[in-house]
This record gives sequence, C-alpha cells and structure tokens, in this order.
Amino acid sequence: MDLLLMDLVQKIQKTSEAMSFETVSDLLYTQYKVMLLTQERTITQCINGKDIIIDQIKVNSLLQPPPFASLSKVRIGKSRIHGRGVFANVDIKETEIVTFYPADMVMYNTKPFGDDVENVSLCFLSERCKLHLESKTECQLVEECLDYRVNVDKHYSIQAHPSFAQDANFLGHFINDGCIGNMDNMSATEYSQQQPTTTNCFFAPTKGGLGVTVLATKYIPKDSELFTSYGFPYWMSLRTKKAIGHEKWQVRI
Repeated sequence: MDLLLMDLVQKIQKTSEAMSFETVSDLLYTQYKVMLLTQERTITQCINGKDIIIDQIKVNSLLQPPPFASLSKVRIGKSRIHGRGVFANVDIKETEIVTFYPADMVMYNTKPFGDDVENVSLCFLSERCKLHLESKTECQLVEECLDYRVNVDKHYSIQAHPSFAQDANFLGHFINDGCIGNMDNMSATEYSQQQPTTTNCFFAPTKGGLGVTVLATKYIPKDSELFTSYGFPYWMSLRTKKAIGHEKWQVRI
C-alpha cells in the first residue's frame, strides 16, 4: 500500500498543474487507507460528561497539506467587489482544480450541521497555525477562523486563517462570493437565481471528506477574479450575528 501511494504521488507531481479532481480524491483516500494500517483510527473525548468518538486519522489528514500540491494558477489581488480576492494567473478550463481550501483548523460538531439543537464543537489547530501565530491564544485563533469555513461532511468542517495568503496552492479562503455586493436586502430566492451568473468556481470536498478543492465551473480567462457561492445560510448567520451551526466550542491541541 505504501508503494502504491508513493507511485500515485510521483505520477501526480509530474502533472500537478493538470491533475483532475477524481485523481486527487483517489490519492487522498488512498493515503487515508494507508494511515488506517498504522494508526489508531478513533479517539474518545469526554465533553460535558459524554464520550464523543473522533476520527483521528481524518482530522490529521485534513490538517496535513496534500503531498502533491504544486499549483500556481492564482494569486491574491484587490477585489472589485470586496477587499482582497483571488485572480487567475493563466487561462483556466472548466472543471480544472484551481487551488485548495486550507485547513488551519478542523472542527468536529457533535450534531450534524444545520440541526437546531444545542451543539458542542471540538477544534483542532494545524501546526502552521500554532507555529506562525504564537502570539495569539488558541481561543483567539478559533475566533479568527470561524468566518472562513467549509463543511466536508455532516460533522466535520475545515477553517482557514486569513493571515496566510502566500501559498498559491491554498488560496480558496480568499475567493469572494459573487453576490457579496448585493447581500444587504437579498432574499434566498434572489440569491439562488443570481448564483449561475455571479460564480465561476465552487468548493468541492474530496472522497471521504479528506480535503477541499476549488473547481472551475466555467472557462476563466487570465487575470479574471474568481467568484464562488458561500450559500444563503452563511449570509443569514452574519445578519443575526450568530456562528454557523454551533454555539459552543472547545479547543483540542
């Protein structure tokens, strides 16, 4: 299994700029299965007197950058609609992987996202978060990551920290929502209707929720800004000043 993984990594490194979503997804899942052979899969955390089972290998897989990431298709620049944005360095074809969404923090929700029940979230910080932001407390890091979240399945999500903007492999967290300039009074129906014309990429979790790629949904010319959709619930949560899908969280290092 180790030899298979190494062979897949070597093949993709040779053609990293053109790697497909399916190949990336298979590689990450193969890496996960290799780790299952040598590591304990689950750990148990006691939260409010209840034992919560966490997929430790999944958390570790999400926190570790993909070994094959070698992209230079996008860069950070001044957005025409909001703050900083992501721009294409080259012409990008439909369905191409543009960049990845970084996992500076992994969050596990004890209840599925979207459930209207009391929920506790466990937060796991990446090494780069802990090493490069030493002046901040764990709680500060969590708070700063909460607005940069992508769900990978019903219980797990990844968060990015806005301080990291140098690596073209991981710039998904700076892609703006194409509707952001009109959100103040927009309804859910209007938001849904505008999405097809205001977006050119989307966040695509890989098989097993082991990573998140950014895939182009249409041809993106060089120097164009990338736009995605955060989803209407994200904007509703900001309006009501509430965090998305959780009210309490605890940090695990």
